[in-house]
Amino acid sequence: MRIQLRSGLLALAITMFAGAIALATKDSIPVEIVFIFPFLACFIALEWSYHDLRIFAVATYIKKEIEPVLTGIGWQHYLDATRQHRILRITSLAAVGIFVGASILALLFTYPHREKLFATYGRWTWVIYSVDVGAILISWWSLRIRRVDKVIYKPNSINS
Repeated sequence: MRIQLRSGLLALAITMFAGAIALATKDSIPVEIVFIFPFLACFIALEWSYHDLRIFAVATYIKKEIEPVLTGIGWQHYLDATRQHRILRITSLAAVGIFVGASILALLFTYPHREKLFATYGRWTWVIYSVDVGAILISWWSLRIRRVDKVIYKPNSINS
């Protein structure tokens, strides 16, 4: 279920990005609508990372607690053995591309309109850009901390 939820969050982020860009290309809607995407993508990336950490915790529990007891079951051991030589997980690349890459594209989309934005909002434009850059950095950070080697597994936690 968590894998499905995690995939749904990616689909939500893509839909939000496409919607924000589509709205911003209309003359009746201001281009500033695009500024909300990096901020919202940050929170979706945090939720995606949370699900990813929980998926890892369940997998680790299965590997450490269930597979040693039940003979003939070794799926997590098999998966871990096949992942040892991987440099990059495809799920990681997809998440970074969608949450971080699309957020950067959203900011680049506003670049041709920068003179109008500065004329309308003045120095607040820098604040808006700064908040979005901060959101992008938090998204990137949340996707980095979810790496397997950053999670500590506490064995027998269910028995204590």
